[in-house]
Amino acid sequence: MDVSYKGKNLEFEWAEKQWTDPLTGTDVVCLSPKAQPHMRSNYFRFNMFTDDGKYVVFIGANDLYDGVDRGRCVWACDLETGELRDLGAIPDIPESLIKQFALFGGAACQYAVGFHDHNVYVTDPSERDAWALLRINIDTGERDRIVPSEPMARIDAVTSADGRHVYYSTPHDRYELEGLQKFVRLDLETGNVEHLFDNTEEEKPWFMDHPNPNPANPNLVMCQCQDPEVHYYRARTSIKVRDLEAGKFLDLFHRPPQYMNGHHEHWNSQGNRIYRHDWTWLQMHWINRIDLDKEEHTWFPTVPNLGYSCHIFAAPDESFIIGEGYEFDYFSLPTDIRHKMYEHLEAGDRLSKWFFHYLSGDYTCPGETIYMHELPEESIMSSEDAWHEFNEKYTKDMEPFHKLLRDNRELTVKVTSVCKFRTMMRSDKHLGYRVESNAHVTPDSRWAVFQSTSEDDFFEVWAARIPGRT
Repeated sequence: MDVSYKGKNLEFEWAEKQWTDPLTGTDVVCLSPKAQPHMRSNYFRFNMFTDDGKYVVFIGANDLYDGVDRGRCVWACDLETGELRDLGAIPDIPESLIKQFALFGGAACQYAVGFHDHNVYVTDPSERDAWALLRINIDTGERDRIVPSEPMARIDAVTSADGRHVYYSTPHDRYELEGLQKFVRLDLETGNVEHLFDNTEEEKPWFMDHPNPNPANPNLVMCQCQDPEVHYYRARTSIKVRDLEAGKFLDLFHRPPQYMNGHHEHWNSQGNRIYRHDWTWLQMHWINRIDLDKEEHTWFPTVPNLGYSCHIFAAPDESFIIGEGYEFDYFSLPTDIRHKMYEHLEAGDRLSKWFFHYLSGDYTCPGETIYMHELPEESIMSSEDAWHEFNEKYTKDMEPFHKLLRDNRELTVKVTSVCKFRTMMRSDKHLGYRVESNAHVTPDSRWAVFQSTSEDDFFEVWAARIPGRT
């Protein structure tokens, strides 16, 4: 299946708001409409573009209240002309789930565009323990509500390559997981829920998350797996790819030594590679590229303290990988500090003094940077010997390895700043909302698309030109 982009290069002359980034000098333009104040881009693994390059889709909200978007609706924007399509209102988060969504960042925008159609799929949690899925056609505005044959307290929005299913895991709460967790799929035509496998095939149960169907092969689905006995931010994580027809996992993920960890992974647009972000104790990070055709793994390290990113996303043409870098990130803070912040949220105390006290000693310039990561032709960590040497020499003292990377930069990831953007923490109104840009790349591989906040205390969706792409 050919999923390459065949449209023309995008320029966004129609954008009404723009700036020249003071950090890099690059062009940055606003894609979201003025008609709705709070606009969200999508989570890193959720597709937000039609693959013909025509539309970008985002969620709007009339207001922010108690840490959650209220008055939600869906918009599509023609990438070439700027023409807007109002796709209508979607259900708000029910009162019974407000606390849960608020504690996990407030962005209730779980939606995805179909890989090879003009349908938008939006989760509908209006019934706490029986979520549904909305399917909305961009061209006609026609919509239907798909109700699972058995009640589920969570549904994912990413469809399979053939548009027939969405996949998700239940139960989902990693802190309450005791034993069995099921991986299921929902048939989008019949509503039938089919149980595919569970998490008990190995010596002990593992926690599954991030269901991620292959964009070209409907028979393959990827999910993240974690050790539930260890706290989420310190857990060893890996991925599994399931061959649904054969009923087994592919033997392709060969784990590096135990000190490495990772949480964010996704397919390339052709479905034959996986890109994954790994890190070591938050001291440095790698990009792991897995080639399914060759059954080959390559780890590409980044020079420490340079361009650290939480999420990564490969451009459709794979010439670079986009990332979002933090001056600070409260999700990377020690657990006890984050819990103190949560206590204030739960008490309804959203004063900025608490958040800035816990987040940073510098209250004057909170911000994040969009980074471009370019992989070298050859990596310094390309052989098993290199991993053995790393394990023997550097696990107790990373600084000699840091020096090795700095002395061999041509064998490490090249990091280029794309633009500086505003965090979500500009005012009391934004406190407690997720501090993530959720950066994507346009289908022509020339612009990074991300969420930011405006000087008017609104969420907006922006696009920044990738350096060297004219």
